[in-house]
Amino acid sequence: DNAKIDTASMHNVGGKSWKTPFLKQLFMKDNFFKKCLRSFFSKVLRKRVRLIIELVLKEKTKPIKIKTRISLLNYFKSDIEKLEKLLSINLKHWKK
Repeated sequence: DNAKIDTASMHNVGGKSWKTPFLKQLFMKDNFFKKCLRSFFSKVLRKRVRLIIELVLKEKTKPIKIKTRISLLNYFKSDIEKLEKLLSINLKHWKK
């Protein structure tokens, strides 16, 4: 009952994609290369390196088409409304 839920923060926001499937596979899946890096570098350093790599090896994606966005909003509208009732909060910004 007392839990504060931040409905405004966004996680796993898109907008960028890997330039090649090989690079995505190399950096996103568990593999020998990543295991070696883990043993040599701290978590903080790996996180910084990952940010730099993503800046260089990712490119901006096209925005979602309006028709697709409307279709998705219509599809999830009833679920959002049910969640609003369940949590007793206003999620109108999810329906825009």
